[in-house]
Amino acid sequence: MRFLKLPVLFLFILTLVADGNLWAQNSRDVASRKSSRGKGVPSRAGTNLNSTERRALTNALNLAKNKNYREASVHLYKMSRDPKFRNEHMQIKYILGLMLMEMGFYQAASYQFVEVVRSGNNRYIRDALEKLVIVADQLNDDTLFNYALSRVKLKEYPRRTKDMLMFRVGEYLYRSGQWNKSIQSFRQVPRSSSFYAQAKYMEALAYTEKGDINRALKTQANIVRYQRGTSPTDTNKVAALMAIARLYYQNKNWDKAIEFYRRIPRDSPFWHDALFEMSWALMRASKFRGVLSNFHSLHSPYYEDYYLPESVLLRGIVYLYICQYDEMEKTVSLFDRVYLPVLKNVAEYIKTNKNNTSQYFNDYSIVYENASLEKDREARAKFSMPYVVVQKIRREADVMRIQKHLDRLGAEQRILDSEVPYWKDGAIGQFVRRALNSRLKSTRAKSGRMIRSHMIDVYNELRDLAEQNGFARYEMLNSKREFLKKKVAGRGIIKKSVEEDNDRTYYIQNGFEYWPFRGEYWLDEIGNYYYLGNQSCE
Repeated sequence: MRFLKLPVLFLFILTLVADGNLWAQNSRDVASRKSSRGKGVPSRAGTNLNSTERRALTNALNLAKNKNYREASVHLYKMSRDPKFRNEHMQIKYILGLMLMEMGFYQAASYQFVEVVRSGNNRYIRDALEKLVIVADQLNDDTLFNYALSRVKLKEYPRRTKDMLMFRVGEYLYRSGQWNKSIQSFRQVPRSSSFYAQAKYMEALAYTEKGDINRALKTQANIVRYQRGTSPTDTNKVAALMAIARLYYQNKNWDKAIEFYRRIPRDSPFWHDALFEMSWALMRASKFRGVLSNFHSLHSPYYEDYYLPESVLLRGIVYLYICQYDEMEKTVSLFDRVYLPVLKNVAEYIKTNKNNTSQYFNDYSIVYENASLEKDREARAKFSMPYVVVQKIRREADVMRIQKHLDRLGAEQRILDSEVPYWKDGAIGQFVRRALNSRLKSTRAKSGRMIRSHMIDVYNELRDLAEQNGFARYEMLNSKREFLKKKVAGRGIIKKSVEEDNDRTYYIQNGFEYWPFRGEYWLDEIGNYYYLGNQSCE
């Protein structure tokens, strides 16, 4: 029998890089950061000013010290554009940045800090760089962080936020492929830091990229021990368990991989991925009953909106191995019925929109913002971009990162819209709005390019899988023909157990709820199933 050339499943490492909402958001909370923001507001008024100008600057500084951020920002913004205060502009811009940070306008604050840093010759550069790193972290803005990183001197960086800086530096080095340097940076995050678990996780990923699987396993195991006593669904702990399972899979230790996949809690967001990846490990271990048991959950109505073409094809292959041709025919037909229309829609969408990245972003956003599992299928069918494809793309690491950045910018827009009229309609409010709109425009364009790239990847993947499904159908028909020849010739077909030959009592004693499965599901069910069928191979 010709072996099907299935796409290699990329199980390892990159899906859980701390790039998205599935990773625990352990960033230093905003309240603790505020304790250091307002410190060091300079009280010195300019020495080159006349008495009226000096009083105006002193008044603005006093407003800032008294935490009257709104009024202080109005006066400071006006002064920052007044040539009379030219010699004090760096001081004014730095304090204005602090005021905007306190009001929640991180994007507008970044403009002030960047100007201070670019000036290259003032006493506020070091403080502005520290605040710029904090702003970049709050906005989840890689571009801004990379700029700050190119200017900051690590030895001079303040201790109070250095843990966050070293973690972000490590992330940057990791994405740049500098594994050894990233490991050194992650190791500088102290155990007392809220970034510690994430840093150790990323350190383990860097070891894996280097090919040092043993160090990677040891580091991930340390995370699990460090998180002992936390909730079973603690995201850092579950992510480490997933990583351990993937490392064992990479080492072709199928049984250990299966063991750790089974430790993923069912109410964890990782459970679906764990179930699918464990199915590959079970198949590689020739435990076909376990594979088919998993597929009953994976293909239940609860997951009907998940993008699962590879799992459907894998299920068909398992049926082929155990000579269950009728079941295999249903499965390959399911692939054709569900995914061939998706392939056609994606191909037409790409052809129609070509390089119109704004259209990609707009159509994606409509689905992202308005679709959910509770909405009816008829409503979803009206979306220009296939719903199931959006569900896949939104879980990609780079898309999750940029979406988080867009969400932060959107939150700042809502803060601005809720501001008092005289502030949001005045010069300072208009500046903040321009800063937000400019950044939103460029980020949406970048997001559109990402979405288009992933759409093309989906098209290529579905096209290859559709071809594999055709091969699977051919093998099914060929094997079925041989099966019928032997049957006509009078050679008996022996029914063999797929995995174990246990009766109903065995399953009840081992904690299973046992009843015959007749293809019916509860709509919200993701429960465990155990395949009781037999193989029909001679």
